[in-house]
Amino acid sequence: MKDFSFRIIVTCALLVLVTSLAKAATYYLSATGNNSRSKTSVGEAWATIAMVNSKKFYPGDVIHFEGGKTFSGKFKESKRLPTFF
Repeated sequence: MKDFSFRIIVTCALLVLVTSLAKAATYYLSATGNNSRSKTSVGEAWATIAMVNSKKFYPGDVIHFEGGKTFSGKFKESKRLPTFF
Protein backbone atom coordinates (compact mmCIF):
# COMPACT_ATOMS: atom_id res chain seq x y z
CA MET A 1 0.00 0.00 0.00
CA LYS A 2 2.84 2.41 0.80
CA ASP A 3 4.40 1.73 -2.61
CA PHE A 4 1.10 2.57 -4.32
CA SER A 5 0.75 5.83 -2.34
CA PHE A 6 4.31 6.82 -3.24
CA ARG A 7 3.59 6.23 -6.94
CA ILE A 8 0.47 8.39 -6.74
CA ILE A 9 2.40 11.22 -5.08
CA VAL A 10 5.23 11.04 -7.63
CA THR A 11 2.76 10.95 -10.52
CA CYS A 12 0.91 14.01 -9.20
CA ALA A 13 4.18 15.90 -8.69
CA LEU A 14 5.25 15.12 -12.26
CA LEU A 15 1.90 16.26 -13.62
CA VAL A 16 2.21 19.60 -11.80
CA LEU A 17 5.75 20.04 -13.14
CA VAL A 18 4.78 19.21 -16.72
CA THR A 19 1.73 21.49 -16.54
CA SER A 20 3.79 24.43 -15.29
CA LEU A 21 6.46 23.89 -17.96
CA ALA A 22 3.81 23.68 -20.66
CA LYS A 23 2.85 27.29 -19.92
CA ALA A 24 6.43 28.51 -20.32
CA ALA A 25 6.91 30.93 -23.19
CA THR A 26 9.71 33.00 -24.69
CA TYR A 27 9.21 36.73 -25.27
CA TYR A 28 11.36 39.23 -27.16
CA LEU A 29 12.03 42.95 -26.75
CA SER A 30 13.71 44.95 -29.52
CA ALA A 31 14.52 48.63 -29.99
CA THR A 32 12.81 48.36 -33.39
CA GLY A 33 9.90 46.26 -32.09
CA ASN A 34 6.20 47.03 -32.07
CA ASN A 35 3.93 46.61 -29.03
CA SER A 36 1.01 45.44 -31.17
CA ARG A 37 2.93 42.36 -32.35
CA SER A 38 2.75 38.84 -30.98
CA LYS A 39 6.09 39.03 -29.05
CA THR A 40 6.93 35.33 -29.35
CA SER A 41 9.49 35.56 -32.15
CA VAL A 42 12.45 37.84 -32.84
CA GLY A 43 10.65 39.40 -35.82
CA GLU A 44 7.55 40.09 -33.72
CA ALA A 45 9.28 41.64 -30.68
CA TRP A 46 7.78 44.20 -28.32
CA ALA A 47 9.31 47.69 -28.26
CA THR A 48 8.99 48.86 -24.66
CA ILE A 49 9.56 47.71 -21.10
CA ALA A 50 6.11 49.12 -20.30
CA MET A 51 4.62 46.39 -22.49
CA VAL A 52 6.57 43.75 -20.56
CA ASN A 53 5.35 45.24 -17.27
CA SER A 54 1.72 45.05 -18.44
CA LYS A 55 1.77 41.27 -18.98
CA LYS A 56 1.46 38.31 -16.62
CA PHE A 57 4.31 35.82 -16.73
CA TYR A 58 4.61 32.30 -15.39
CA PRO A 59 7.50 30.30 -13.95
CA GLY A 60 9.77 29.24 -16.78
CA ASP A 61 8.91 32.20 -19.04
CA VAL A 62 11.93 33.91 -20.62
CA ILE A 63 12.23 37.53 -21.77
CA HIS A 64 15.05 38.28 -24.23
CA PHE A 65 16.22 41.89 -24.60
CA GLU A 66 17.98 42.79 -27.86
CA GLY A 67 21.71 42.96 -27.17
CA GLY A 68 23.62 46.22 -27.45
CA LYS A 69 20.47 48.35 -27.18
CA THR A 70 19.20 50.67 -24.47
CA PHE A 71 15.64 50.49 -23.18
CA SER A 72 14.18 53.26 -21.04
CA GLY A 73 11.93 52.56 -18.09
CA LYS A 74 12.07 50.23 -15.14
CA PHE A 75 11.39 46.52 -15.16
CA LYS A 76 8.86 45.76 -12.43
CA GLU A 77 9.28 42.42 -10.75
CA SER A 78 5.99 40.60 -10.45
CA LYS A 79 4.81 39.78 -6.96
CA ARG A 80 2.20 37.34 -8.28
CA LEU A 81 2.22 33.78 -7.06
CA PRO A 82 2.67 31.13 -9.74
CA THR A 83 -0.43 29.27 -10.87
CA PHE A 84 -0.36 25.62 -11.71
CA PHE A 85 -3.90 25.17 -13.00
